[in-house]
Amino acid sequence: MTPEVSNHYFQAIPKIARAIKQEFEPIGLNLLNNNGEKSRTIGIPLPYAHHSALRKR
Repeated sequence: MTPEVSNHYFQAIPKIARAIKQEFEPIGLNLLNNNGEKSRTIGIPLPYAHHSALRKR
């Protein structure tokens, strides 16, 4: 991920979190970040950055 793309992405995270909070009213929110082939998401190696936002009920 280039610095420009990374900057744009990380600036969007608070907007995404606010939208999730407004829509679902969770008691909390976990943000996850996996980068590169050696970090595995559900057992699958990913050759790119993968991010998830999980709402807590």
